[in-house]
Amino acid sequence: MAYFKKLFNRGDDREVLGSAYAVTTGTYVGEVFIYIRRDDTNIHFLSIPKLLNREVPVEKFEYATKNNVIEFVERIPRNERDVCKSQYEANEKT
Repeated sequence: MAYFKKLFNRGDDREVLGSAYAVTTGTYVGEVFIYIRRDDTNIHFLSIPKLLNREVPVEKFEYATKNNVIEFVERIPRNERDVCKSQYEANEKT
């Protein structure tokens, strides 16, 4: 897999739709945040297994990644990304 990433010159998968982050400490410990999108002030995630939308300020996200509060796990498969994005959008409507 690493060979193909280099071959196609793909960038880091850490901040793209479907990137999964495990929360290791704090209020949301045990949850996995699935990256949905980023705006000027917040990063938007779908929290698994609770299926809740979470907004994390950019500064707190950067702090959390540098201090091992959350850890990048992997980018989930395309079909799962689509389901997570749909669930996030459905949550926004309610």
